[in-house]
Amino acid sequence: MIKCMRFLLAAAFLFLLFGCGKNSNEKIPPPRVVYMLPPPRLPKYRVPSKDPRFGQPYRQDFVVSGNIPGLAGSRMARCGILVDLGTRQVLWEKDSRTPTPIASLSKLLTIYQVMLMLEKADKPDLDSLVTVSQDSCSVGPVKAGLRPGEKVPLRDLLGALMLRSANDAAYQLAEYFGDGKSANFIEQMNRTAHEIGATTANFVNPNGLPIYRKDQETLMNVCSVYDLTLIAERAMEFPLVLQLTSSKSFSFRPGVTFNNTNHLLTTCPGADGLKTGYTNAAGHCLAFSCVRDGRRLIGVVTGFQKRPDCFEFCRQLLDWGYSRAVSAQKVSTTPRT
Repeated sequence: MIKCMRFLLAAAFLFLLFGCGKNSNEKIPPPRVVYMLPPPRLPKYRVPSKDPRFGQPYRQDFVVSGNIPGLAGSRMARCGILVDLGTRQVLWEKDSRTPTPIASLSKLLTIYQVMLMLEKADKPDLDSLVTVSQDSCSVGPVKAGLRPGEKVPLRDLLGALMLRSANDAAYQLAEYFGDGKSANFIEQMNRTAHEIGATTANFVNPNGLPIYRKDQETLMNVCSVYDLTLIAERAMEFPLVLQLTSSKSFSFRPGVTFNNTNHLLTTCPGADGLKTGYTNAAGHCLAFSCVRDGRRLIGVVTGFQKRPDCFEFCRQLLDWGYSRAVSAQKVSTTPRT
């Protein structure tokens, strides 16, 4: 009797614990599955600008146009521009919106496009080995001396591109990132330029050499200096670009060192880039960048007949620009009445 009572009490307790109020036909919901989203992908090589004005058109409230009194070199420039990135103010411009031949300044867009494509791909990376093609070696001077079939680290090709201004390295990069066809890369270069607002850019190759055609007009890369400054600003998001262009020299392979062709680095305080260029059509050109007291100025000039005149004018232009940048900043913050 006692055993029977204990059994009944136990059964009642279990019924109250697990079955009371439950519908035996009620479906038990499946366990909740939590899907873990992958963390946001961080740029591999880029340091994105935190300035909300980045990529916006430059201001021209205080621009000086044409020749600058006291700077004779401004008369020698075919086209030119100087921009204060701190205020996005154009300080000086001369025919800055007209498409003009830009020679090896083209390589600023070449390296920018390469870095963009490296951002999107898990492979390759800067240490990946690139097998040199015969077509790359047949490109005209200036060259890095690439040899067909040799394997060159991608990082070294970029160094040769920016310091040696090597046209064979530029072609090899275009071929490598164009899935074996440089034309694919050039098409992407033009698309990228237009996407960032450089609508005057028209590139026919990755190096800036003129393409001579019998009984036809010579093809060459053209871009306004205004738009080329937009491209340069974008390229500087990648620290590697300034790291290369501010270097006095680059060791390409054992026994082979390339010296930087930008003499502004040794004559102008704060200069840290960017690229030299020359063809008969473009004249001597320079895209330059400089930082003094935390203020960065960048600019582009083209059309000089003599290389030393180009460097000397840019040095004087930067001195002029920094003095004007301070005054422009003061004026821009003065309340209007």
